Amino acid sequence: MSAEIASFSNYLHGLTVLLNEDELAATVEAVAQAKRVLLVGNGLSAPLAQTMALRLTSIGRPAEFVAEAMGQHIAATQLDAECVCLVVSGSGSTTLTLKAATAAFEAGAKLIALTSFTSSPLAELASYTLVIPSPDGTFRAELQDASRVAFLLVLEALVTLVDSHLDDSAARRTVLSVLQSAMED
Repeated sequence: MSAEIASFSNYLHGLTVLLNEDELAATVEAVAQAKRVLLVGNGLSAPLAQTMALRLTSIGRPAEFVAEAMGQHIAATQLDAECVCLVVSGSGSTTLTLKAATAAFEAGAKLIALTSFTSSPLAELASYTLVIPSPDGTFRAELQDASRVAFLLVLEALVTLVDSHLDDSAARRTVLSVLQSAMED
């Protein structure tokens, strides 16, 4: 176990090597300013997309995640140029995910990809791509060693950056009020 954790720790140190600062800044701005934010993810990426939607909503930046693939596709068709579709896909080539991403793209939404591969169909379609490398950079490793810890760390950091970019203390106060009342019950 210690060797596995040490190996994973070494991998995490190189996590940001493929992140493009301009793409990251544009992503933060787009998510913070969007009229609507839709998260898309299927398979092992679905829980991450759902977590991202919940985390964004918890900082006062409402976001939505539809768990079912057809529902994601339908929701994506209802976006427009003022909206963002943030797509989480390790491979960047999952058919169901690409259908929703293509629908968002065709609707005019800004498409943001979080993927492990710069040459994936998703990355080629996206307005902005945040690349989170697989442990050894191969598609096989992405499938076999499909740990989503690295994706989760990047998503959490992205939420923190969006939060610092937001200037809506009223939304934050409302969220805190709801959380406080839930703890009192």
